[in-house]
Amino acid sequence: MSRDPKVVAVVLSCCGLLFAPATTVAQLLFQPSHIDTFAPGEVAVRMDTGDVDGDGYPDLVSISGGAFALLTGNGVTGFDAPSPLAVGIGGEDLRLADLDGDLDADLMVVSAAESKLHVLLADGTGGFGPAASIDLSATPTKSVVDRDVDGDGDIDVVVVAPDDIRFFLNDGAGQLTPGPVKVDFLGGFPFLDAIPASLNGDGFPDLIISKGLQSDPRADVYLGQDGGGFAFTQHFTDAEVHAVGDLDGDGDLDLIETSHHVLQSVKVRSHLNAGDGTFTSGPQTDIQFLVAFGTDLDLQQLNDDRLADLVVVNSDDFVPPGPEVWMLAGDGTGAFTMPGARVTLTQTSSITQAWVGPCADIDLDGRLDVTALIAPLGATRLAVTMNRTYPARGPLLDLGHQLSSTATGYPVQLLEGPIAPGGQFSITLFSGPKGTFNNLLVVGLSVLDAPFKGGTLVPNPYQVFGPFLTNFDGEVVISPTWPAVLPSGVQIVTQFWFPAPAVAGFAATSGLLITTP
Repeated sequence: MSRDPKVVAVVLSCCGLLFAPATTVAQLLFQPSHIDTFAPGEVAVRMDTGDVDGDGYPDLVSISGGAFALLTGNGVTGFDAPSPLAVGIGGEDLRLADLDGDLDADLMVVSAAESKLHVLLADGTGGFGPAASIDLSATPTKSVVDRDVDGDGDIDVVVVAPDDIRFFLNDGAGQLTPGPVKVDFLGGFPFLDAIPASLNGDGFPDLIISKGLQSDPRADVYLGQDGGGFAFTQHFTDAEVHAVGDLDGDGDLDLIETSHHVLQSVKVRSHLNAGDGTFTSGPQTDIQFLVAFGTDLDLQQLNDDRLADLVVVNSDDFVPPGPEVWMLAGDGTGAFTMPGARVTLTQTSSITQAWVGPCADIDLDGRLDVTALIAPLGATRLAVTMNRTYPARGPLLDLGHQLSSTATGYPVQLLEGPIAPGGQFSITLFSGPKGTFNNLLVVGLSVLDAPFKGGTLVPNPYQVFGPFLTNFDGEVVISPTWPAVLPSGVQIVTQFWFPAPAVAGFAATSGLLITTP
């Protein structure tokens, strides 16, 4: 075995034997999370992202116990350390959105104690102007949502309380007035969630309402009517609708909900929109989480296939190395590809809760990055996971089949740099064993996908390079140079393997298919 990473380039010149597998795998690829810990006692329970200071990068505002903090976006790792944000109000939930059209994110806060909605317009320097407050009556508020509910192109506000929903329409300059409807859906069940969305394309706001108890949820669909008000259209039993997105690529919004029971695998079920706001049952995906405390999820378009993908946070830390985020690609039918991209957040020593945070293009590369909140007892950690998914129809394709370690979680292989004659590129191993010398790069001339050491050996081995020494972050960077003469159509498959605490004593990254343009 050679220890010289430059010999990788030699393999690339052997183009006569290489061929590509016939595959159209939908891929997701994420760099391991950057973890920031809030100061002791600062348990951030709500947060949102938006460009507050006008520099083009998303910032993050959090709220905890009525105190606000601003985390300025740096465009690289995510956000700088939190600093106090004095706004002169308190509250329990917040949203950031550009209400007045000046491209800076404004702040909306609901306060259950005061039963008020506070609106603070951004001043463009990282702060906010004085609050304009709207009385919400005596009903304690629960959450605030920003949506264009009247179809006029600006952001309106929806406030959800345990037993009613209020709409506030934006005049385009950030001034909100009560909408024509006040929704009252008592029915003897408290609201778990309410999602305003355009389900049938008629321009009137529609609602998906989940209510009941966590152990006995139910969901109803209401379509908005001309002149205000809503008409009940459909009921789902044993279901809490978590998110909406286009799952089947037909241009309308579908629904996703979960069914889970303690220590049983979580099932994600889709409901597909017929285009008129009525739904038929779609496929079910077993996402292979055994849940003790719970899971949280969201739908986002994470790659460029225009299908909604699934972001899942597993809160449970009984199985090392602790809470994880999984990104599962939508397959166009309402189901999700398994296994998907997986990122282990951090190991904790106490009972932990974790939630999907806001998704935003943190580094302005055109791809949504993912955040998550991890809250072991008495602390809050913010995990920022950068989206490195290779563009579709490009020279790089991630083939999946990561094999995790109980010590480091799911390792990641990432290629960066030009694929061109004489160009220098890098292949990086993330989340490998820390400070070890037994890390190998397997290079193949075709895809094998054979069972091996408890996982899948993706390349059909042509040569093995290494061993390589990881640093104390568990990383290896190999930086070879492409041959000066690089024929078009050369294809190669790579995968890192290394000894690790696991079922068969090894862990591995996903496989990578490289095709020279």
